Amino acid sequence: MSNLFKIFIYISFAISVTISNAQEYEPWTGSVTGATIHFGTHDSLKSIRRLINEGKTTEAVQMSEVFVRQLSRNDRSGKTVQYKYDAYNALCLSLTADKQFVKAISACDEAIEHSPKRWQAYNSRGSLNYKYGKYSNALNDYKIALENAPNQSGIRKIIEHNIKLSQSRVSNN
Repeated sequence: MSNLFKIFIYISFAISVTISNAQEYEPWTGSVTGATIHFGTHDSLKSIRRLINEGKTTEAVQMSEVFVRQLSRNDRSGKTVQYKYDAYNALCLSLTADKQFVKAISACDEAIEHSPKRWQAYNSRGSLNYKYGKYSNALNDYKIALENAPNQSGIRKIIEHNIKLSQSRVSNN
């Protein structure tokens, strides 16, 4: 997995980012070098996170797909709702790490559908749109991500950087 995708994965899952004094930004996504993937506390989510961090992207995709299917089978119980967003967001990032970008966008869309007020899937989808040259779509996603992001300077700084990158591409086209 290329360093660019590792960095993208790290920041998209980040709920909190610890930034050292010497920050290095990845110019494509605004990621901070050394960020760590953190999301959800469900055991399946922890395992998916571990697989991505270890670079085992195919296994992460498989586990994410299984987790989504399990949650879908239990929809009627009402107990799975809190994990749907996290499951689809994990699938989005796993697919991105595995370079299955079209499927990744669909998974991001599903995550957003399940919880439209959370920021991570918007940021992830924005980065995928940016990669495909859909700069206006990326800009819109990043703006929504910023509106819904927690008030943590590290996260907001990265999203703001992504917005600036997209704005420059939109104005150049």
